[in-house]
Amino acid sequence: MVHIPFWLSACLKLAVSVSVFSILPSYLTVLEQHLALSSASLNYLATTELMGFALACALNYYFLKHGFRFNDNVALALLCFCHLASAFTADISLFFVIRGLAGVCAGLVIVRCYEVLGAENNPDAAFGKAIAIQMLTTAVLFLLLPGLVNYFNTDIFFIALGGLVA
Repeated sequence: MVHIPFWLSACLKLAVSVSVFSILPSYLTVLEQHLALSSASLNYLATTELMGFALACALNYYFLKHGFRFNDNVALALLCFCHLASAFTADISLFFVIRGLAGVCAGLVIVRCYEVLGAENNPDAAFGKAIAIQMLTTAVLFLLLPGLVNYFNTDIFFIALGGLVA
């Protein structure tokens, strides 16, 4: 059985969980096409997802103080579900709820990854590796996703993100 170092697992989970915001210009373009949103609605939606990240930090802090630690693999599974559900949701209100939940799930994964990277013997090197992997993931997504969206439709954007998380 192959053992993946904790830092590498954390780096990969971090890269996929923040991918929506790493490729924010593409994400906003797809959202505009997917739901025919106004600029104001796009901003509200992005803010909702970011607020989910912030809420996750607060939830994690609160629950850690009370002896409960979130399982990052469960949060990743829920994030995958949120991405896939986003592909097939046309109702704007439901879409906002799904993306807010996606933000919370991604935020929980991010917090856990930061804990793992910070606990490494050389946390500076671990965070450097995480940034490198995140930038590589971002570059690949910027190269692949527009072509997929043009060939299929906007649903594929969310399906691809769900596949990346899975």
